Amino acid sequence: PIFYANGEGVERNIPLAIRFTCELNGWGKSPSWMDSLQRMEKDPSVKEELSICDDSTGGRGAGLCAEYDAQIAVHHREEKLRRLTKGWSETQKSKFERLAKAKEDFALASGAYAGHFVGTLHDWYAVDAAESVRKEFIANLENFESGHLPVGAEIDYKNADAELNQAYRQKLADSEDSAEEVAKKSYETEDVKKMAADEPEYIRNLERAWLKYRDAWIDFALLRYPSINKYAWLTLLTKEQTESLRKIGVG
Repeated sequence: PIFYANGEGVERNIPLAIRFTCELNGWGKSPSWMDSLQRMEKDPSVKEELSICDDSTGGRGAGLCAEYDAQIAVHHREEKLRRLTKGWSETQKSKFERLAKAKEDFALASGAYAGHFVGTLHDWYAVDAAESVRKEFIANLENFESGHLPVGAEIDYKNADAELNQAYRQKLADSEDSAEEVAKKSYETEDVKKMAADEPEYIRNLERAWLKYRDAWIDFALLRYPSINKYAWLTLLTKEQTESLRKIGVG
């Protein structure tokens, strides 16, 4: 029905789209489609795009739709980056390429940690966590390029770093305690026990990836924005990671 409703590859045919919508069963049928189709049938000037992800529910559908949205977002980010980096020196672009790779490694590590939890929504959690890193990255870059730069001194960074370390230690301790408790429960499945046992290593991998990302940011930022001291960058990045760490894996 989507092809006929949107006119994608075929001539737009609302009556046929309505017929196929009525015949469609199972995942992929959106409750809101019929309302949209009836509005378009009543008034041909109305054009509403239907999507397989409209009103998507359930783990499988949510995961597929999150991945679809992520693929679309790639093109928008690439266009923004072309605009933002236009006029940069070759040295700055080289440093940025290293940063972009570290960012992607960190995004994937965040997704791996968030998505390792057992359940039908694990794909959605993985994509959502990775996309959060990518969105924050491009948003920060836009802010910096428009002149909204961070401030901070060494003491600010030390305080932020202490808070982050505490959050990491707490997250790691909680995961290790949880793994021990789950292992004792005879009724838990092997998949659940493995999930719990693997969580501490996912946290360590996340920390290692973030440290490389942080260092790449500092290396790039000191070149691109020389008026800003390293402690301002360290403070900003550390606070962001503390907030992210406290959220990821929740639920």
